Amino acid sequence: MDYRLHGYDMAIPDKLRDFVNEQRQPLPPVTDLDEPLNLESLQTTRLVAFLESEFNFRVDDLQLIPENFESLRALERLLDGKGERF
Repeated sequence: MDYRLHGYDMAIPDKLRDFVNEQRQPLPPVTDLDEPLNLESLQTTRLVAFLESEFNFRVDDLQLIPENFESLRALERLLDGKGERF
């Protein structure tokens, strides 16, 4: 099942949304695609490992920049292959 937020047409897999919300605790769940995720470096590392293990998505070293992990919208772009590179 896809996760749609505030009427946007962008779909986020439930599994990814749930993992991000677990990593953000004790912050409240994300309710907007552009809401900052506020992940620290260890949480981001866990997220990269999760993307690789659960979605078979390899995060290239050039994609390991904060902009790609700042929001669910940024993660969507990254998964679509449109993520920023340094």
